Amino acid sequence: METPLHKYYESRKLARERWRKTDHGKKWTQDYMRAYRKRPEVKAKYHEYYVKNKMNWGRITESRHEQ
Repeated sequence: METPLHKYYESRKLARERWRKTDHGKKWTQDYMRAYRKRPEVKAKYHEYYVKNKMNWGRITESRHEQ
């Protein structure tokens, strides 16, 4: 069952999209993501993803050569 959306959901969503496309919004997003990626728990999550998928990278190139 879907949660009911409030009556301003669509207009606020469009307003957020417009704001993110402004120069101020772009800069805010860049600064936020730089700080986000420096968090220890986020670094650990990305590292775990990297290690898990690194094992498959060799298999991808091997399968390309087999075809």
